[in-house]
Amino acid sequence: MTFLEAKTALKELAKGEYHSISYEISEYSSGGLEIKCTMYVHGYCHTTDCKTWEDALFNMRQQMGIFDPIGDVRRVLEQMPS
Repeated sequence: MTFLEAKTALKELAKGEYHSISYEISEYSSGGLEIKCTMYVHGYCHTTDCKTWEDALFNMRQQMGIFDPIGDVRRVLEQMPS
């Protein structure tokens, strides 16, 4: 998912409420990278520890009480090792 796709999806979730989206890359002297995909909608907490936009949207939907049983199962299956 691209940044713009995530932004559009967040705007739909926010339904006119204030919202923000950010992407942060931290590179350490050891060469390690840390990626943070963060979303916020007024009245809810910022998403945390999300490395992908899909994870951030999933986290935000959970906070908002929006559940997609089929999508949630598909997401879990995709993350399972083969």
